[in-house]
Amino acid sequence: MDKFLGAFQGVLKNPGVPVPSDPQSRQKVAALESEVDSLGKQVTELKAALAKAQQAAQQAAAQGRRRGPDGGKAGADKEKAALQDMVLELQEAARDQARAASRAEARATRLEGELKALQAQHRTLVKEHGALQTALKDAQAAAESAAAATSARAAAAAAAGEEVRLAVEAREEAAEARKAAAELRSKLDVAEAHLARLETDLQLSLSREAAAAAALREAEAVAGRCDELAASNLQLSQRLTESRAELEVAAYYKKVCGELSDAKARLQEELMAVASLLTASEAKAADTAARLAAAEEQACSADARARAAEASVSSEVERRVHTILSSRALWPAELREEVEAAEGRAAEAAAAVVEAKRRAAEAEAARAREALRARATPDEFQALQKLLRTSVPPSRQMLSALGLKL
Repeated sequence: MDKFLGAFQGVLKNPGVPVPSDPQSRQKVAALESEVDSLGKQVTELKAALAKAQQAAQQAAAQGRRRGPDGGKAGADKEKAALQDMVLELQEAARDQARAASRAEARATRLEGELKALQAQHRTLVKEHGALQTALKDAQAAAESAAAATSARAAAAAAAGEEVRLAVEAREEAAEARKAAAELRSKLDVAEAHLARLETDLQLSLSREAAAAAALREAEAVAGRCDELAASNLQLSQRLTESRAELEVAAYYKKVCGELSDAKARLQEELMAVASLLTASEAKAADTAARLAAAEEQACSADARARAAEASVSSEVERRVHTILSSRALWPAELREEVEAAEGRAAEAAAAVVEAKRRAAEAEAARAREALRARATPDEFQALQKLLRTSVPPSRQMLSALGLKL
């Protein structure tokens, strides 16, 4: 782009290139030169911003690699802010470049229209020039014919002597024809000069159009490069976001590792305490085992002594109980009275049981008689009554066999 702009400026400032005499054309050339200068400045600024962004991205990547996963978030935030500022600057420069490209395209379109108008004017002037040349040739032929006629008239006047006046008139007409031919020639020279200027302006317009088209193409290339830079900046922003997420994950893992280290230290302390307690417990267990062994020995000896004492006590108790039970006279008075009272109550209970059984048998016999009276015929009832008087009371099984129910 710099080479192209330098070449274009050299073409515009080259002394060999004809400068248009028209003030409007000069103003257009000056405006085009200023536009080329501004485009060169914008391209230089854009390249500087691009180099700055690339350098910042390389520095950020190098710092990220140096920090590794333990880097702080403050540096990442600063770098992200700086990159965002650079992205905004590049986007603003891209927008300015796009606006400049649009203006250049509009100027190129306008110059193209002016060029077409100049070409049409050039064609018109060429046609007029051809017509003027034809008229000049006709005038020259007329002048030559007039001169020939004048000469013939002069010869005839000299011969005749009477046509002097006609010769003078012919000379005057020839002079007027020569004057008209000179005027036509001067007009033709002016038209040729104007045509040359128009051709020069046309060549200059063509060169300006080519330069503007090249500048437009270069501006479009710069706009495409700006789009690529915007895409790369977007990718850098995405990478920065991913790096920030990775840094957050690394910070979380670092925190977890710290907590695990603290827990490990606490567990080691607790393990040492448990080991000391285990050692003390083992010592106490050994002491307790020794005491337990001694206690077991003492318990065995005590058990043997208890068994011997129990055997002697049991035999003595059996002997004394047998002796006491063999004679009630040896019992205590209270025990003897209580036993006699219990025996009396048992006898009374046995008598009451016998009486209850007798009453139950009588009641059962009465119910049986009532049932028989209700179900049997009078003859059968009399026969059964006789049988019941001479036999024991009927049982439930017997009554069931007879079809009676109490």
